Amino acid sequence: MNFEKLAISENRYNSLIQSQTNYFVRLDTKGNFTYCSERYIDDFGWLYPGNDSIGENSLIDSLPSKYEKIQEIITKCLKNPFRNYQIEITKLGKNEHNKATKWDIVLLKRDNGESEIQCVGIDISDIVKAEDENKFQANILSKIGQGVVATDTEGNIKFFNAAAEKI
Repeated sequence: MNFEKLAISENRYNSLIQSQTNYFVRLDTKGNFTYCSERYIDDFGWLYPGNDSIGENSLIDSLPSKYEKIQEIITKCLKNPFRNYQIEITKLGKNEHNKATKWDIVLLKRDNGESEIQCVGIDISDIVKAEDENKFQANILSKIGQGVVATDTEGNIKFFNAAAEKI
């Protein structure tokens, strides 16, 4: 009967993980994949032979310019088990459309002394794109010679450029 309960519990757990829109991966302490969710494989599996990332190095999907930052976080995790760290990583995307991602990373230790790095990530590409567009627009508004004042629907000033200060 315990085996049945365990099987039911494992099926529920797998169903929960696979239905997530987040990326969920686990790595050994050398940085090689031991598990990847379907969402992760959908977006990054194309980088691995046969869409199978298990046993492959996890840096393959990241831009080389991020390797040092990733290694720093992994080193912190190895020194501080069960402590959560966050990192933003640009991942290689299909058709040269890289993905901005944000990850929570933690080292888990089992009772038998084995360790595994758990990573839960989300695609923040749309957020980054919107922030970049806002910065671009704010830059334009700050440099034009005409006074610009922006208000909310209640008339409260939310933005004004340098030229508006002179008015």
